[in-house]
Amino acid sequence: MISDPHYEETFLLKASVEAVWAALTDPRKIAEWHLCKITVMEGRIGGKIEYSAGLSPVITGRVVAWAPYRLFSHTFQFTHEPRDPVSEVAFCLEPAGSSCRLLIRHSGFPDYNGTYRDVSAGWPVLVAGLQAMFDKRPYAGIYPKAA
Repeated sequence: MISDPHYEETFLLKASVEAVWAALTDPRKIAEWHLCKITVMEGRIGGKIEYSAGLSPVITGRVVAWAPYRLFSHTFQFTHEPRDPVSEVAFCLEPAGSSCRLLIRHSGFPDYNGTYRDVSAGWPVLVAGLQAMFDKRPYAGIYPKAA
């Protein structure tokens, strides 16, 4: 059981497990719903991952788990919070009829630091964008997307 501060929430997405996996791991799909672009995605354990806004990295990490259609996790370091320790985000996928149950667990916070506050507020916004992509409806989240 995780007792340190962590973010954990389960979402029911109206999409197949395969579609959700692609949306979490394919840089072209990620660009459709995430506030940042994936500029590096090495889909293997130990592979690098980097989310960027413009030319600058925003989040860096390494892939910790890569089990297609079931589990993807990576370490997570905000570049704007360099004093916060590296955390880890895990995406657990499970079929739920014609939908997908997505559990997001973001852990490794020794306290309620800046990274914890940002991700706790950010994950629900990002998942709303993910569902909007599956619903084929516009969604700007908290920031308007550039055309």
